[in-house]
Amino acid sequence: MLHILWIILKIILMIIGILLAVVLGVLLLILFCPVRYEAAVAKPQAEKILDAQVQAKVSWLFRAISVRVSCIKRKPEFGIYLFGKSLDSLFGKKKPDSEKTGAAKEKGKKKDEPGADAAPPADEKEKAKVLEAEELRKESEKESAMPESSPKEQEDSAVQEKEPAAADEIKEEKPEESEKIEEESAEGEEPPTAVEDKDKEPKKAAPKKSFFEKLEEKTGALGRKIHDSFEKLQKLMEKAEWWKDFITDERTGFAISCVLGQLGKIIKHILPKKFWGHITYGFEDPSITGRILALAGMTLPLHKNAVEIDPRFDEEFILDADVGLKGRLYGIRLAASAVMILINKDVWFVIKTLMHREG
Repeated sequence: MLHILWIILKIILMIIGILLAVVLGVLLLILFCPVRYEAAVAKPQAEKILDAQVQAKVSWLFRAISVRVSCIKRKPEFGIYLFGKSLDSLFGKKKPDSEKTGAAKEKGKKKDEPGADAAPPADEKEKAKVLEAEELRKESEKESAMPESSPKEQEDSAVQEKEPAAADEIKEEKPEESEKIEEESAEGEEPPTAVEDKDKEPKKAAPKKSFFEKLEEKTGALGRKIHDSFEKLQKLMEKAEWWKDFITDERTGFAISCVLGQLGKIIKHILPKKFWGHITYGFEDPSITGRILALAGMTLPLHKNAVEIDPRFDEEFILDADVGLKGRLYGIRLAASAVMILINKDVWFVIKTLMHREG
């Protein structure tokens, strides 16, 4: 008995260990397997700006799972790929509705063709039987087309003739019954009481208020409104003073600086790490070309001169570009920033203060 229990316990522990190993493996993949992204834009000189080719890709698990978005010649495309193959090819493409409707119509036409369902008779005897069946069917159709009155229909017509006579008799009896009802109601009626007469009497009009009474009411209403507005203004001033004290508190400042610092680290981590390409541009007005060149010079610390910029001051409008970038994001970086924010005492002070204020 103990041996069986030990075997059962062993199996349960093995299952728990396998589940824990799977969970730990997934957690490690999420933390240490990066999410990579790529983007590229290409605009040849001969094409228009709206005809530019744009491609973007986000992949995870060593590019085993990827999402691709592209727009080539104004035709957007979206696809999810698993180990380099799209989900449509793995699970089979669905036929469009136009093909389905076309196939259904062809099947319907084949069914409607004479002799499509029924096979031709093999012998002359079968042909004769088919002809006889068709003749019998035609005769039955003719007989059904001829109107014949059944005994039930004759009885229905007789009942319909009797119904008007019965209706006339009921109409004649109704006046007598109505007279009886009126006599009974007249006998059962009671004379109206004095209370009802008082209720029916017209109510006396309220006395008109004097000018001073009206003025007193208006001044009272105005005073109440002014009092309410002063109370609301006082509450707003109290709230503004509370928020001022809360924002100017040192602990609030430390919490904000902690959160902003961690967000800055995350943004720096997410920014692209690789750039490539070239840009050749020019405008009719050389001043515009120079201004854009000055703005492009501000991006040198980001791409470190990996993108070649060639301005043309002596030509008309020209734009020829082929630019790309790559970047990645590790889950451990997000987890570390979240932990640093949550273990900060000043952040918890801000959270508790806001929750107490809302409560």
